[in-house]
Amino acid sequence: MRDKVNAIVPRLPSGVSAPVYRQFDPNDQAVLQLAVTSDGTLSALDLRQLMDDTFAPDVERIDGVGSIDVNGGRQRQINVLLNLDRIESLHISPAQVSNAIGNANSNIGLGSITSGDQTINLRAPSQITQPADIGNIPIAGTRYTVGDVATIEDGIAEPTSYARLNGTDAVTLGVHKQSGSNTVSVAEGARQELQKLFAANPHLKFIITNDQSTQVRNAVESSIEEIILAVVAAMLVVLLFFRNLRNTLVTVAGCR
Repeated sequence: MRDKVNAIVPRLPSGVSAPVYRQFDPNDQAVLQLAVTSDGTLSALDLRQLMDDTFAPDVERIDGVGSIDVNGGRQRQINVLLNLDRIESLHISPAQVSNAIGNANSNIGLGSITSGDQTINLRAPSQITQPADIGNIPIAGTRYTVGDVATIEDGIAEPTSYARLNGTDAVTLGVHKQSGSNTVSVAEGARQELQKLFAANPHLKFIITNDQSTQVRNAVESSIEEIILAVVAAMLVVLLFFRNLRNTLVTVAGCR
C-alpha cells in the first residue's frame, strides 16, 4: 500500500503534506460518539466552551472512561498583533516580545516550607489573569511594555476542523474507554451522564453518530441465536437417528 501511495505522491497538488502510515487499532476508536448543536442561543464559541468546560470533565469521571475528544466549534484565543513599524523603530525583535509574554505566563514552583506538621508548597503564579494584563508586561532589555508595540485582541483561534449537523455548526464528542474496560458498561455509563447534562441544558440537541456498544450487543445476540439454532439442529439430527424422543433428550443432556 505504501508503494502504491508513494507512486501517486508526485502527481498530488503542491503543498499537500506527506502521507502518514500507522497501524490501526480498533480499541483506539471512540466507543460512543455524538454531535451536539444549539438551538441558536449559543454561538459556536460558547458551545465549544460548554463542551470543554462542563460536558467533557463530567463524562471523564465515569468509571472506565479514558479520555474525551472534543472537535468542531470555535476556540477562544488571545491574539497579540505586533505593530511592525513600531518594533522596527524601537529596535525590538518579535522574539523579545514572545519571550516576555512566555516568561510572564509561567507558573514557577518556589519549593515548600514546613510549619508544625503541615507542609506548604510555594508557587509564583502567572502575571496574566486577563487579556489586558498582557499589555502591561515589560519587555526585557527595554523600557517598553508589550502594549507599546502590539494590540491585544481577545479573539478566536483559526479553525483546524469543522463539524456540521444538518448544515448547522456542531461540536462532536468522542468517548474513549480505558484499556481493558468493558465497552458496553462504559458506553452505557457515559450515555446516562450525557442524558443528565442535556436535561440540564434543554437548548442543546444531540445525535449519537456511533455507538460501539450497540454493535457488541448485536454480536452477542447473534452468537446466542446461532448457538440455539445449532443445539436445535443437533437435537433434530439425533432424533432422526434414534427415532426416540427419550433417547434423544438423554443423549443431548449427556453432551453438555
